[in-house]
Amino acid sequence: MTNTDDKYLKIQKVMSILDCTDRHVYDLVASKDLIAIRIGTQAKRISEKSLNDYIERNKINPDDLLDPDNENVQPASPSNKPVAKSNWMRK
Repeated sequence: MTNTDDKYLKIQKVMSILDCTDRHVYDLVASKDLIAIRIGTQAKRISEKSLNDYIERNKINPDDLLDPDNENVQPASPSNKPVAKSNWMRK
């Protein structure tokens, strides 16, 4: 039985909503975070319901971002780790 209440979005629309690359959308489908259907041989569509569920599951509580005692929050300052430098531009 199919759910006709669900809408299906193009990959480009999902990319726009999440502000991400097509590769990330495909990775979310592969990890089963998003539900996709195939139309014909190449066209794919993403379930709008699964997208909304994904967004809801990944919302961040603003209080957690502002709480300095929260151990799960990463510091906003840049890392002090050394950065590898390439020699390809040196001539």
